[in-house]
Amino acid sequence: MKTQTLQYQIKLWTVLLIIVPSLLIMTIYTVGQISLAKQQNLELIEQRVHAQKRLIDYWMEERVENIRDLSRAEAFRTLDESQMERTLYFKKQLDNYFDSFSYIDKKGYMKISTVEQRNSSTTDNPYFKAAKARNSYVSNVVIDPNNNQPIINISSPIYDYNGDFQGLILGTIKIITLEKLLRENWIGQTGEIFLINKEGLMLTDPRYLNTQNDKDIDKHAALANSKLTENTFRAIAPGESGTTTWNDYLGNKVLGAYLDVPERGWMLIGKINEDEVLIPIYKQLTMMAGATAILILLILPLAKRITNQIKLPIDWLIRQSSQVATEKYQLVDQYNVSKNMPYELVILCETFSNMITKIKNTISLLKQNEAKLGNHMLEIQEINATLEEEMMERQAAQAALVNLNIDLENKINERTQDLQDMNAALEEEIMERQAAQEALNKKNQVIKNIAYSDSLTGLPNRALLNKRLKKEMERTRCGESSGAVLFIDLDDLKMVNDTFGHTYGDALITMAGKRIVETVGNEGFVGRIGGDEFMVILSGEHDRKNIIQSANMIIETFNQDMEVLGICFHTSASVGIAVYPADGDTSEEIFKNADNAMYAAKKSGKNCWRFYETTMQIEAYDKIRLINSLRHAIENQELSLHYQPQVDINGCTVGFEALLRWNSPEHGAISPTRFIPLAEQNGLIQKIGNWVLKEASQFARKLVNKGWGHIHVAVNVSPYQLCADHFIDDVRKALYSAGIEPNQLEIEITENALIESLEESTHILEKIQAMGIRMSLDDFGTGYSSLTYLQRLPVKTLKIDKAFIDMILTNKAQKAIIRTIIDMAHIMKMNVVAEGVETEIQIAYLAKCHCDLLQGYIISPPVPEAEAINFLSYCKK
Repeated sequence: MKTQTLQYQIKLWTVLLIIVPSLLIMTIYTVGQISLAKQQNLELIEQRVHAQKRLIDYWMEERVENIRDLSRAEAFRTLDESQMERTLYFKKQLDNYFDSFSYIDKKGYMKISTVEQRNSSTTDNPYFKAAKARNSYVSNVVIDPNNNQPIINISSPIYDYNGDFQGLILGTIKIITLEKLLRENWIGQTGEIFLINKEGLMLTDPRYLNTQNDKDIDKHAALANSKLTENTFRAIAPGESGTTTWNDYLGNKVLGAYLDVPERGWMLIGKINEDEVLIPIYKQLTMMAGATAILILLILPLAKRITNQIKLPIDWLIRQSSQVATEKYQLVDQYNVSKNMPYELVILCETFSNMITKIKNTISLLKQNEAKLGNHMLEIQEINATLEEEMMERQAAQAALVNLNIDLENKINERTQDLQDMNAALEEEIMERQAAQEALNKKNQVIKNIAYSDSLTGLPNRALLNKRLKKEMERTRCGESSGAVLFIDLDDLKMVNDTFGHTYGDALITMAGKRIVETVGNEGFVGRIGGDEFMVILSGEHDRKNIIQSANMIIETFNQDMEVLGICFHTSASVGIAVYPADGDTSEEIFKNADNAMYAAKKSGKNCWRFYETTMQIEAYDKIRLINSLRHAIENQELSLHYQPQVDINGCTVGFEALLRWNSPEHGAISPTRFIPLAEQNGLIQKIGNWVLKEASQFARKLVNKGWGHIHVAVNVSPYQLCADHFIDDVRKALYSAGIEPNQLEIEITENALIESLEESTHILEKIQAMGIRMSLDDFGTGYSSLTYLQRLPVKTLKIDKAFIDMILTNKAQKAIIRTIIDMAHIMKMNVVAEGVETEIQIAYLAKCHCDLLQGYIISPPVPEAEAINFLSYCKK
């Protein structure tokens, strides 16, 4: 039997003791991680599939509501075909989700369509039959005969104001639009999500999502009606929901989830390649194997060195023993002891050397006394005894060698224990990583809680309010709940922020949230939407008296003073109320309608509540249309300036007031009192105001060219325009571009505009005065007039509002106020302009009071530029 050397066996066992435990640990760890990764990703995919299903439901409901809203439009209820066609094309431009819109009359003929397909009969189509039955309709996936594309038809019936059926609105959605929506929210590099019907036909195919030409689109349309692969169809359970694994159409093993969509007869399937999930685990396994190999390479030289220290003396003993065995004592040499040699082997070698030396001496003595053997038997016996002693020493040496082997085994066992300790440390590190992962999961849960909490007040935020309201609407659809939503907005919080800073504003918002919670108690769910807006959900409350009582209690609690950081504030709140399900079928609709009702409360004077009414939605829609038209009014040359002259008591013209007019082709002539507030609310006032400055300056230039350089032009400036960073630069550019003197331009500002930001406005007006531009205070007497701030303002002209001038004819007390205003202005070295003068009696009284300038219809109404110049020419004659 072939035996292995000691050095080979030590190296072999060293490697085995490292590799075997390492392989066992890596195998257990890898199997566990793969199983955990698969389970976690299956749960993640299942959650995302459910989220995509909710997204489809919400998205489809929103499209159905879009068609319903369109069918209720004024144009379709009055059957104005030209207006209907404009409405359809306008809607097509605004809505990218619908491929086309069509109007079908009550006889089933397609009269208007955004695609070239008219006067075709649709009486046999299911959407026409549904409309005749006074129902909306959503089709399954069908093929569009015009372009061979898979589409979904959505329709809603049209009724006139008498409630009679007049046809329907039909909208078509390409299935590829829904497919893009699904893919935008999916996960992974290899992830795919698609829809099938109950027969396994694919309604969407992610392989052809990015089609670039008509051929690809046709190919997509054909594939959209192809069968699901056999592997996939076998892996899922039609009509049910769950998770599983299968091999996809490329032969890749995938993890996936499937979800039944019973209301549409669809199934939603999402998947991701298993390799993508397991790549991080394979990388960890590779790193562990590399670490094990490095450990072996580091330990082998050490094992070799230890083996050499043991092997060298043993080899010497073997060689010397061979010499002794052949009785070649003369060839036995002396062993050189090494300091790194084990102590036991040193003793063994020294003993062996001594033994050989004694043997040599004994043999020498035997040879010397060989002749005397016969006569000296006693001496021979003594020699034999000596030999026996030597033999015993040899046995002792052999026993020492056995002990040496035992010690060597003990050292190997100790090293083995060290390796086992290292493996235990590795297991402990793995457990620590698992504990770190658990801690990370807990932190993620904390982050999730933070995502639903308002950082300022600690109340539920907008996201949690939406989630709660959606659950309420789901219960409402099942007939399990009803209630009301109160949309609360603090009045005039901006004034607190501008005056005292946002620290006080934030503290006021926090206290307001506490008061609402204390007022509502356990009867409502209170949250902060953002800014100065709060919401209360009164679940299960359908009695209007109780709802009104809750709204009044909230308003009353805000009418009580609030002490914030040592300062006492008095504020108020406007409350909009929407009742569900009466005011909407979705949470978004209820949210929007409550918001519209709140704005109606603000419009009614603030510090009150209003229930939502359908007219509010119409007003909001008209407002949006008006704002969209106003954005392009300058480019479309729809704006113009009219000029109303200002004359002295002798009838001499000294100036004009520039008044903005808007004549829209779509909306007709719009009053400035209507469109200017919209421009201020939507950030358009600066662009429009700058245009007015330039046009008025050009008009002043024309007056100079005609010899009337002494006549100034007054321009009304919005507070939003006045406080803009570039306002003074805009004024300079207008003067420079027109080439006029600063005293030919007058800036008019209202009292209320100054009160909103007195310090900032005063600073800007002082800069304008330093340029040499005139300034006047418009509508004096209708705002918060104060002699204190009036003395601080760098204005030289007061304009008395028309409301005071009208009282000259009927109210003696008002006449006295007018005289007082004029006298006060003259004492403060200001000129006075009376606005809205319409009768000779008013002129006579104002002349008696020494009013400086008059302006009104009795002199001239506001007229276009050409007529204003003609007015000057007429007055000159």
